[in-house]
Amino acid sequence: MPSSVWGPSCDAEHKVEFEHEALGYAALVHRGVRRCVPDVYGIALRTREGWDGEQPSYGDASELFYGIVMESFEECREVDFKCLDVPTPRIIVQTLTRIHKANIHRGDIARRNMLFVKELGRVRVY
Repeated sequence: MPSSVWGPSCDAEHKVEFEHEALGYAALVHRGVRRCVPDVYGIALRTREGWDGEQPSYGDASELFYGIVMESFEECREVDFKCLDVPTPRIIVQTLTRIHKANIHRGDIARRNMLFVKELGRVRVY
């Protein structure tokens, strides 16, 4: 089941931002950085309700938003930097190094962009 990341509006500027991000993921895969990035299926324009799915929606449910449709993980959580085991920081640094060596510079390295995927036992950077 695909997951999504959606943006604040349906204007052309936000569409371009999501297109660039989707191209960045594609460039990583093309350059061999595969294990630490999600599969990206494209961008879409949907209603807030369409992005939220079963989750309770806030605001106008019919408002339109651009977003990226990407791979979903059943068991994942944000990396908790307050209680890390010894290998996790090393994995994060290795992952970011692979991304930067592929000449992709995200510019938004934040906790919310790093997930620990339990079934795979690795960190994914979004």
